[in-house]
Amino acid sequence: MIWKGSGSVGLGVYSKYVVAWFCPTGTAPTNSAQDFVDNVSDVCLVPEVPAPGEKQYDRCYNQAAAGYHNNQRALHRDTGFVTVDEDIAKWIQDKMESFVDFDAAFTGVIADKGAHYNCGENVFQETSAGAASLRFTDAASAAWYAGGKWYDESTGRSKDPSNASKTLDAFKFTKMVWKKTTRVGFGVKGKWVVAWYCESQPTSN
Repeated sequence: MIWKGSGSVGLGVYSKYVVAWFCPTGTAPTNSAQDFVDNVSDVCLVPEVPAPGEKQYDRCYNQAAAGYHNNQRALHRDTGFVTVDEDIAKWIQDKMESFVDFDAAFTGVIADKGAHYNCGENVFQETSAGAASLRFTDAASAAWYAGGKWYDESTGRSKDPSNASKTLDAFKFTKMVWKKTTRVGFGVKGKWVVAWYCESQPTSN
């Protein structure tokens, strides 16, 4: 699945069976140990080390979260995939890192969105004991998408507009699958994940 040398994949499904072919093949008994060293990387546990003066972001989390979004977007008609915008991800992460006492001070709000002021936003706060591993799960994306059960596709509104919580969940879902969105960025720290969804290249405010 994660063989670097593979550039394409095809899947077939029938009854209880799923068959996947990865091309070029890779991961065969005839591969040398060096093939595996070169083609199978460890899980990314830390953000890339930035160059001096460069803003930092969690590349692995961004790619995984965008992948989850794209898997769900693929289930919706005429909805294209999104790509990670490093500038967005770096901006969010930089703002999150700027809090001196993050756990006590951060409330999910990033007031200064810079050139990304016109982007949509989803915010997730982990309240369970699993917060320490939040970076390595799809918890935030899964929670946002779950709000789809409260969205009425026929009206474009919440199924229960009198319930503020359900209405908010419904529109978190719509941000994930909004057709015009092409670029995303995610910041993750502690118990929080912040996602921004953007339609076009940023413009000056």
